[in-house]
Amino acid sequence: MKHQQLMGEETKMSVAPVKQLNTSGTHEIPDGLRWLESLVASHRAILLKEPFYEVISSATSAADFSWARQLLHHSTEFPDVLALRRDLNKDHKYTDFLTQHVEEEVGHSVMLAKWLERNNLIPEGEAAHAPVATNATVACLSHAYKAAVTGNPSEHIVALNVAVEAASFDFFNQVHPILERLDLADEYWHLHTEADEFHSADGLAMLEECEAGSPEGRELAKWAREAAIFWGGMLNSWIGIDRWPAIPASI
Repeated sequence: MKHQQLMGEETKMSVAPVKQLNTSGTHEIPDGLRWLESLVASHRAILLKEPFYEVISSATSAADFSWARQLLHHSTEFPDVLALRRDLNKDHKYTDFLTQHVEEEVGHSVMLAKWLERNNLIPEGEAAHAPVATNATVACLSHAYKAAVTGNPSEHIVALNVAVEAASFDFFNQVHPILERLDLADEYWHLHTEADEFHSADGLAMLEECEAGSPEGRELAKWAREAAIFWGGMLNSWIGIDRWPAIPASI
């Protein structure tokens, strides 16, 4: 696939519109947080126009998914971020939610590694994690760790659930149909088209209401924007493009 021609160009591919998150799980989103839901949706729409999604849309074989070895770095370390957050949490209101999120991430990196092996994306004699993580992948994970240690539940839930899991939900819902078309999809890819939706929506529903222009609202908006930018930059880096999404600081 040709990557370089995409740099600096507006993405022209047609992608599915941002899906509204399903909140039929444990919680309902309070009216006082609809502004945050809308803000995150606007970030998601920008991310779907990033070059990464144009490049993967032209995939024709398993070889075009070699970038999934970078995904393996994130899939391996993200549960550690969530476990750290759970262990540092001192607010019992969030204990069950944070614990459940950790438990639901267990084993995913193993599933992905097996998929990589089955599709001959790991050269014989080479470790699955052999490729060095891109700088943007390291930056995205570093931001996640920063959120995990804030000690402020609203802030780390916005960063690690509301923003990142929504972006992840979109990611898997764009990639999975392509894999299905090529007869490459398996349970790892399928389960993320559903689970990440609830990790995001239920996290949003647990937050305390606040006004968009309040100090608390501005701080949550900052975390959401940062998380989206790091996520988009990470995806672009996986296909060799050094580009950070232009998400405006709208609040």
